[in-house]
Amino acid sequence: MNSFLDALPKSIPLLATLVVVVLLLSGANWFLRRRWASNPDAQFRFQLIMLFLTLAGLLATIIALPIENALKSQLLSLLGILLSAAVALSATTFIGNIMAGIMLKVVRNARPGYFFTVADLTGRITEMELLHTEIQTEFRDLVT
Repeated sequence: MNSFLDALPKSIPLLATLVVVVLLLSGANWFLRRRWASNPDAQFRFQLIMLFLTLAGLLATIIALPIENALKSQLLSLLGILLSAAVALSATTFIGNIMAGIMLKVVRNARPGYFFTVADLTGRITEMELLHTEIQTEFRDLVT
């Protein structure tokens, strides 16, 4: 019991950081969903903002951990290595699809409402998200 009470003051910055991160992410989620609810094209911006806020919250949490600076440095280095490895291995993985979704949005060569033909599929883009593009065919079927 005494060791718990001794460790409690050291954990206050971590607990405060976790509370702030959770409140910030919840508040940003609520605000952005409410602001962009009527704009389906803003879904990409919402997802990107939430991704960066989550990564910033993870970094803040690691920095606030009640451990030695050397261990914090190693954890931050590990996180950097993991992110670098994810980018390096992204050619055929989930992160590769995220990068493709980002490029579609940045280049803006396809938007909701555009008509196109790919192979034997002709249709109109009805919805575009980071990992999801929905197409309505000429027969009114929705294809993902």
